[in-house]
Amino acid sequence: MVDPGCMKCMDCVSACPTNALALKFAKPQIVNRKPKRERKPRAFDLSWLEEIGLALVFLLTLLAARGLYAVVPLLMAAGIAGMVTFLAYKAWRTLRVENVRFHGFQLRRRGRTTKTGWAWLTLTTVVLLLVAHSLAVNQYRWRADHSFERLNLSKAALFAPTPPTFDDAQTQRFQSTLDLYNRTAPISDGGIGLAPNAESMLRMALLRLALDQHDDALVLLDRVERIAGEADELTADREQVRILGGLAVARLARNRPGVTRPEVEQAFASAREQTERALDNMR
Repeated sequence: MVDPGCMKCMDCVSACPTNALALKFAKPQIVNRKPKRERKPRAFDLSWLEEIGLALVFLLTLLAARGLYAVVPLLMAAGIAGMVTFLAYKAWRTLRVENVRFHGFQLRRRGRTTKTGWAWLTLTTVVLLLVAHSLAVNQYRWRADHSFERLNLSKAALFAPTPPTFDDAQTQRFQSTLDLYNRTAPISDGGIGLAPNAESMLRMALLRLALDQHDDALVLLDRVERIAGEADELTADREQVRILGGLAVARLARNRPGVTRPEVEQAFASAREQTERALDNMR
C-alpha cells in the first residue's frame, strides 16, 4: 500500500537502513506460490466397517418397514429406517466411546455407562428385534405374493356359476401359497405377525374359494370389511361368495349317495333363499 503523501522521489529506497526496499522487476504477487501448510489428518467418528454396518441397518429396516401390514408407505419406511439407524449409531458409540451425550442426557461418562445409557441400549435392542421380526413377516409376504402372481387366479372365473376345476398339482400350489400367507397372519390366528394385513387377506379369500372353502373365504372377507371399512366391490364379492357357497352345498347334497328327493329340494331351496338374501345385500 502506498502512502498518499509519497513524492515518488525514491529517497526512501536509498535511506532504508535494512535495504528492505528496492526498485527492480519482479513477479506479480498473484503468481507467487503460497507456502505449503501441513495438513492435519482428518478425524472421523466411524470407520469404514462401522459406516457399512449402519448402512446395512438402514437398508434392512427399510425393507422390514416398507408395506408392513399394508399400512407403511415407502417415505414413512425411510423415516423409520433413519430413526432406527440413529438409535443403533448412538448405542454403538455408547459401547465404544468414553464420553457420549444425546442432547441433555449423558449416556456414558468416563468409560462407564450411565442409567440413561443402559435404557438407551435396552430400547435399541428391543427396536432391532422388532425390525428383525418385521423383516421375517415381510419375507413370507414377498414369497406368498410372488407365488400368488404366478398362479394367475381369475376372480371372474372363480365367481362364474360353474366354477373351474383344478388338478392335484394346482391345488397343492394353492395350499402352499395359502400356507405362506397364513404365516404372516397375527399370532392369535396361528401366524407370526402382530397385525392383520387386509391386502393379503383378500388374496387368501380367493385361494380359499379356489379350494372350495367358501365359509373360510366369507370369514376372511368379513374381517377385511371390519379392518378396511365397507366398500361396494368388497360387499359384492362377499355376497357372491355366499351365493357360490350355497350352490356348492346344494350340489354336494344332490350328488351324495343315498340322498332323498326332499333333501335335495330342501338344499336347493336353502340355496335360493341365500341367493335372494345376497342379492338384497348387494342392492
